Amino acid sequence: MGAEATIDLRKVRPASSGRPLMLDICAISHTGTTRARNQDAWCVDPDMGLMLVADGVGGQGDGSWASRRAVTLMRRFLGHAAAMLKPAGARDREKVVRRSLVFINRAMQRAPLAAGQKRSGTTLVGLWVPPCGDGQATAFNVGDSSLFRIAATGAVKVSRDHSLHQLWVDGGKVGTEPSKRVIVQALGISPEISPHQASFALKTGETYLACTDGLTGSVPLNEIMAIAGAANPAESVTQNLILGALKGQARDNVTAAVCKVDQP
Repeated sequence: MGAEATIDLRKVRPASSGRPLMLDICAISHTGTTRARNQDAWCVDPDMGLMLVADGVGGQGDGSWASRRAVTLMRRFLGHAAAMLKPAGARDREKVVRRSLVFINRAMQRAPLAAGQKRSGTTLVGLWVPPCGDGQATAFNVGDSSLFRIAATGAVKVSRDHSLHQLWVDGGKVGTEPSKRVIVQALGISPEISPHQASFALKTGETYLACTDGLTGSVPLNEIMAIAGAANPAESVTQNLILGALKGQARDNVTAAVCKVDQP
């Protein structure tokens, strides 16, 4: 990476035995060009079939703690649940994901208050492909971090923003267009959450990109999709996405996690 050697890079590539598809996953996070701290967090675990990205909410408590806590708890809960899902049908996966997110939201609200601190919030977006699920996946999100599916037929945004701007779009775009950065749900600070979920079968040749708005706010969407859809390993794709954001003068923390689906 040359001058960008400070980028946090962890690549995990092994394919679990018995899995019908191989997941090549890589994640990178960078503070960006202006921020002193990185409030993003991520997790990639091919053996669990899990990819998570979180973006701590600025101006509310400790966003760094919130993003790390959400990622840690979600990985723990889904790891325990996977052992009991045999097979892991879409309805079962979505029930587990929703219950986990609701529990995490409540737990994260209690912890700071017990210590006399402000509540801390975070977005969370993820892709879960349990080993027992025969290549079936569940995507989920709270907040405005994004998940895209890139295939030969084109790119689709799988996640759905919980933002004031999305509510404005859903309402017919009546009145003044609000900022895209104002979210209406976040783990740790929203009294109640309604996670967005979608379940589907993975297909060979697809690429999934989970990212914070530090990436989508720094690089045009068509360029992001072109980089993510390139026929390169996940490590190379993720590096190129982060470098693109830095060239775009990323003023926010930027995190990208890439999952490429292939045959073992």
